[in-house]
Amino acid sequence: MTLHRCLSVRLWAQGLTAAVAHLAQAAAAGHAGYGCFANAHMIGESRRNRDLLLAMRAATWVFPDGKPVALLLRMRGARHARQVPGPEATERLLAAAARASLPVYLFGGAEVVLETLRRDLPLRFPGLVITGAHSPPFRAWTPAEERADAQRIRASGARICLVALGCPKQETWMHRNAAATACVCLGVGAAFPMLAGLIPRAPPLVRALGGEWLYRWAQEPRRLAHRYTVGNARFAAAALRELRTRRR
Repeated sequence: MTLHRCLSVRLWAQGLTAAVAHLAQAAAAGHAGYGCFANAHMIGESRRNRDLLLAMRAATWVFPDGKPVALLLRMRGARHARQVPGPEATERLLAAAARASLPVYLFGGAEVVLETLRRDLPLRFPGLVITGAHSPPFRAWTPAEERADAQRIRASGARICLVALGCPKQETWMHRNAAATACVCLGVGAAFPMLAGLIPRAPPLVRALGGEWLYRWAQEPRRLAHRYTVGNARFAAAALRELRTRRR
């Protein structure tokens, strides 16, 4: 497993195909751990949110979800680093799980989205087994509730748990609870509504040009305005500092 230290965390530097294969192998071997898909917003947010930074530092895998993050990795010396987009990695991992009979648990998201996914994903990925799905309440949880959720995931026999609570909630939840689930947990953010067909992904050409964030912003301008201005600005400032330090 090739990791490259950048912006205070260890980032995966082997690309999408290798990432999905590695996660499927880890799940099949019964390993426990958790992975984050780090875009510019997440890394920018971690500059002011210590709990998020600690969760990213402790993660088993941190994948460069955004093109700017992958570009910074290459500028830092990881020449073969490429973007590992969370939604695409999620789809490929579900296909791999179906082929290898790796049970999957869905945690987070709205109840109506989970109902759609439980119905549609096994049709889309024949052989896929979904051992459970849970939409936790939209409020702060007690430690007892967190333990109960982790125990429920573990008891389901899932080898992969997809966690869709949004950043930074899903990363900090995995930091506290992934070990107790005894499976591979992945923070997948908006992948659930995308898989359910409720949020369209950008066209392939837009994604290839690195414009998916603009496409998402155009869809939800009010909700994403802070993320794509303040969060991305923090990332840019941190990246510039790191590059200057490297040159010195």
